[in-house]
Amino acid sequence: MRKSVLAARYACVMIAISAVTGSPVLAATTAGESKAGPWALVKLIRSKPGTAEQADALSRLEGLAAKDIDAKRALADLMLSGQGVEKNVPAALELLQEAGDSGSTGALRKLAAIYRAGQLVPEDKAKALDLTRKAAELGDAQAQFSLSEALRKGDGVEKDIVNALVLLEKAASGGASNAQLRLAELLLAGKEVARDQTRAYALLHQSAEAGNLDAKLTLGRFYLQGEGVPIDKVKGASLVREAADGGKVNARILMAQLAIAGDAVEQDIDGGLATLESLSAEGRNAATEALRELYSGGGPVPADGAKVVELTVKLADAGDNDAMVKLGEIYRDGVLVPVDLKRSAEYFRAAQESGNSKAWRRVAEASLRGFGEPRDAEKAIAFLRTEADQGNMDAAVFLGDILSSGDYVEADFEAARAQYEKAAEAGKVDAMKQLARLYLRGDFGLQSKPRAIEYLSAASALGDGQSQVTLANAHLSGSFGRQSEPNKGLSILEDARQKGVAQASVTLADVYFRGRGVPRDPAKAVRILSEEADKGDAAAARALIEAYRMGRGKTFQASLAKAQAAFAKYSPVLTEEQKKREQFMLQASAARSLSDFAAVDQQISVAPVTQRRGLIEALRSINPNAYVYVVQSGLKKLGSYSGPVNGLLTASTISAIRALCETGPSGERCRLGPLHSAAARVVSVRLESIY
Repeated sequence: MRKSVLAARYACVMIAISAVTGSPVLAATTAGESKAGPWALVKLIRSKPGTAEQADALSRLEGLAAKDIDAKRALADLMLSGQGVEKNVPAALELLQEAGDSGSTGALRKLAAIYRAGQLVPEDKAKALDLTRKAAELGDAQAQFSLSEALRKGDGVEKDIVNALVLLEKAASGGASNAQLRLAELLLAGKEVARDQTRAYALLHQSAEAGNLDAKLTLGRFYLQGEGVPIDKVKGASLVREAADGGKVNARILMAQLAIAGDAVEQDIDGGLATLESLSAEGRNAATEALRELYSGGGPVPADGAKVVELTVKLADAGDNDAMVKLGEIYRDGVLVPVDLKRSAEYFRAAQESGNSKAWRRVAEASLRGFGEPRDAEKAIAFLRTEADQGNMDAAVFLGDILSSGDYVEADFEAARAQYEKAAEAGKVDAMKQLARLYLRGDFGLQSKPRAIEYLSAASALGDGQSQVTLANAHLSGSFGRQSEPNKGLSILEDARQKGVAQASVTLADVYFRGRGVPRDPAKAVRILSEEADKGDAAAARALIEAYRMGRGKTFQASLAKAQAAFAKYSPVLTEEQKKREQFMLQASAARSLSDFAAVDQQISVAPVTQRRGLIEALRSINPNAYVYVVQSGLKKLGSYSGPVNGLLTASTISAIRALCETGPSGERCRLGPLHSAAARVVSVRLESIY
């Protein structure tokens, strides 16, 4: 390599230093330093600015660069950073290209990174990909991983899963820890490759042992939770701590959470909170979310509604429009703060206008149900039609639900079917299930009921277990007429139960309670529910509690004491929301006096507005007198009933209910009787937002 201008310049620097210090510049260093490799020389150049040692090291590095590809790359690094030498990007790129042409895969990867970043030179992803491919062909594991990622995602190149996986295997075998981690993730997901949990965990261990911090964090979580490996909280916490010490923010957050909970480490609430507060102040949204969860209650940190709102606003201000939706839900449901439906609706609209993919439903519900703004069903429907026309098939399904229910507008089954069919053609399983529901209900004529089979079969083929359960139930109920096969229905249910399909056990138990297609056998029904509840199935636990609370015909009498005992036993498998609902049902079932009824009414009034309709409607079958009391209370708040609130179905109460029904669609349902289930649905819709 020809002597560069830089070498001459540094020779002058050495002479100048000698003149100033009066010390001759050493022609050679110690024997050990004279044999130093290029990277050791780089370290010396960076650590000895303005000294004779630095100038000497630079001179020797330039000499090495004439014949050594590692020295070319090392000198290029110095020129790119401008540390110890004058910054010179073109010269650095030339050195890297020379090294790459001579077989340095590290130089090729460095060049690729420079062209991909587009900071030192104009961005050129095609050139970056070409350089990466060359390094991969030379056997560089990191380049193989980078090329694999590009092919797998279709980033700058045509998507090619097959070759991406071949390269990923090579990279993992070549010791690239990030490739080992990615392959483990794919093996656990079981989508692009066959699921192989055993190999995935072996790869995770290899990656973690190689020092990959993400692998350590992932493996640490698994040991803490006992996911795929025997639970070992000490080992899990140790791995997470290593990742945290290495600078992984998510690991630091998890360590803080463990410290606050006293889980696997010594409890330190103040220290954990301080860590999260510090990270939140740095703009780490994950830390802010963790703090919000902690201050929401249910743990060692006292609930603080004002703090929850403050943190959620902080997330929203940082551009997190999911946080805007959360704020809307907080004010709508009165979670830790007073209910403010108007503010709730404003946040939902702001989130929707910011492009949030979840806010559309909340905006529609606010108009539809009168949450924070005047009830305006037509406005909600127009909004949903626009969403559906723009390709939002979830909005199409929701619109179909509104049009078919007749709760907020007059039922229009043909319009609902059109929305459902559009969504079903787009592959929406919920639309297929809803079409099956309409056909099973006979909304398009009894002769069309068998059409439900094709939609339920299509949904089942897409992996929807609930459709299997519905299909089985319809066969057992004879809903398909001559095409009904009770034995086939029972077989489908048994198979679904063995596969762990949600609701399969509950439906199978109901079959034996009612004797649909099989002899009545309440004992077997209870045994099925108990077995599944013992395994942690919340749906089975709730069904068992309900069976004891409500009874199942003459052969299985209700027992409030047994229902309460079942609730006490299985409450650990229920979510907090499920617990609250079951507690309400038990309280309502036991209500006998006016004070009991008033307590039930109070429970409904403090429940989130979205849950009130369901609670009022369910109350009719649980305790008719308590239901009448609640309806009287609601009518009085509306100013449409002046009689006593006593739970008695008086003539004035019936008259007020009838008048309430006529204020909106589906009022004819109330003519079936004030305590009919259809009438209760109408009444609950009218009263849900008045508390």
